[in-house]
Amino acid sequence: MLTHNSWISPMIYDHVWYDKPPLTYWALMICYKLFGISDFVSRIPNTLIAGASVSLMYHMVYRIKQSVPVAVTSAILLMSTLQFWYISHAVITDGFLFFFSLAIFGYAYLAFTNNDKSS
Repeated sequence: MLTHNSWISPMIYDHVWYDKPPLTYWALMICYKLFGISDFVSRIPNTLIAGASVSLMYHMVYRIKQSVPVAVTSAILLMSTLQFWYISHAVITDGFLFFFSLAIFGYAYLAFTNNDKSS
């Protein structure tokens, strides 16, 4: 995508690749433009989204349970699982999928149980 300057269509090995959502590829291209192309830079977007996922887990559990120790324990448990650690270090689209799925399910639960006190 970077060599073709194609921001719309995800490309892998010079072939259009519509099987995965483009958000991960866009984040990769932005990092490549800012920091250059390297293995370390390739892992920056998923590492950042993993940190956001741990923060979102804390936020969701705190909003649901209103307990800091339970929220911290949930965030630590998420951070320490092997699959989450792997996804946060690999260059795959699953990190973004997990983040947005957690947000959707968490906020839907809050809405359906009327625990959303902020609105």
